Amino acid sequence: MSEDLLNDLRDIQLPPAPPLAELPDWGLAGLALGCLAALIGAGFAIRHRLRHPHLRKARRHALRLALTPDTQCLARELSRLLRDYARQCFPERPIAGLSGMEWLHFLDETGGGGEFSRGMGETLASLPYRPPGPSVQVDHAALTALVIRWLEANPR
Repeated sequence: MSEDLLNDLRDIQLPPAPPLAELPDWGLAGLALGCLAALIGAGFAIRHRLRHPHLRKARRHALRLALTPDTQCLARELSRLLRDYARQCFPERPIAGLSGMEWLHFLDETGGGGEFSRGMGETLASLPYRPPGPSVQVDHAALTALVIRWLEANPR
């Protein structure tokens, strides 16, 4: 009798596959697409925010230098900052060989608007190389602002 019962058992029957219209709930699929779009948008926002980290780093460095009481040291360090940043922004140009007025004209051509060769920026070409002695009075904030404007005009 038990063998008859075992013979009457059938294997597990799977239900038929649902039609395509019933597979996903279209509202749920729309929510998933919306979440995907939000993630992509967040990625673009983060990328935009982090686009120029070298510019922000150079700007912070220039602002820290503005606190230096020694004007000659300020001019030397700002000039070094500009030269390093310019070499990264313009690798095809021979920046290392530029000095004096050629260097200032290069800065004017690439975003200085004439303020380096005919304005406050002139001190960057001469002041770092003067012998120690009576310091020239330079507005640290104005010189630093000029350097920051040049940096912002040349994002990499």
